[in-house]
Amino acid sequence: ANNNLLPASASAGIYLGVATATAANLLDDYEEGSFTPAYAFDSGSVVMQSGSRGEYVKIGNLVHFQIYMATDSISSPSGDATISGLPFTTGDENSSSAAIGLLYRFGTDFAGELKVRIGQDSTVLSPFKNASNSTSATRFQGSDFTSGAAYNNLHVAGCYSTR
Repeated sequence: ANNNLLPASASAGIYLGVATATAANLLDDYEEGSFTPAYAFDSGSVVMQSGSRGEYVKIGNLVHFQIYMATDSISSPSGDATISGLPFTTGDENSSSAAIGLLYRFGTDFAGELKVRIGQDSTVLSPFKNASNSTSATRFQGSDFTSGAAYNNLHVAGCYSTR
């Protein structure tokens, strides 16, 4: 259709560069889009800047994502911080995730180290930090956030499996 290959069924795919059609060579899912990441805490909240966003590309069962978040204001956030809103749920068996990130303009010195975990059957990121005076990762907390507009900048990019 319009010079594009269009399989006749949504369950069909395209075999690329192979002489024998096997499941491992079938391209049957490609998608890209955006999502709205949001912080959650045990109590309190934050107001996000309007430019905060998430983007993804999904090829097969692998989702590549990137997130940019910054706050305009905070209302006494406390407890463990999480980031919700990933576009697809992780798988329930041996799902893996990997993420790298950058934090700046927060109230805690993170020495640039951020780790993010996505659990099984989840669309929620659990961030961990290494403060410059510590050698072990601890959960990211609401108390790590700084008051004021255009603060608490977070950039995260990573990937995870959906099954």
